[in-house]
Amino acid sequence: MRLSGWSCKRRVIVARRLVKQEATEDDKKALPLLTQNGELPLEVVSYEHIVLVSTLPYEVASLVPLYRERGDAENPFDELKNQWGWAGFTTQDMDRCQITARLIAQIYNWWSLYASRP
Repeated sequence: MRLSGWSCKRRVIVARRLVKQEATEDDKKALPLLTQNGELPLEVVSYEHIVLVSTLPYEVASLVPLYRERGDAENPFDELKNQWGWAGFTTQDMDRCQITARLIAQIYNWWSLYASRP
């Protein structure tokens, strides 16, 4: 597939993953299906969908975990930028800008170490 703004062809991959959840009381009331024993199901079956656009030549079974890992790796940068204010300060003085960025990174590292422990 090649859209007009793209420089090369890309593959579009739609994948789904089975997600089982324990049924709530509302789910049990809404689901008229009974199991073979005449009991209500204990799990609700649903799917999680993901759409990938890629130029990588890998098989689909390899691409999906690769992109999930990439998302996990990008989450800390998103947190630093949006929740920790790494993108929220500007100054003409490069030294102050670097000091502030380093302080935010250091505090984020401390927070990640101590807040993630049980």
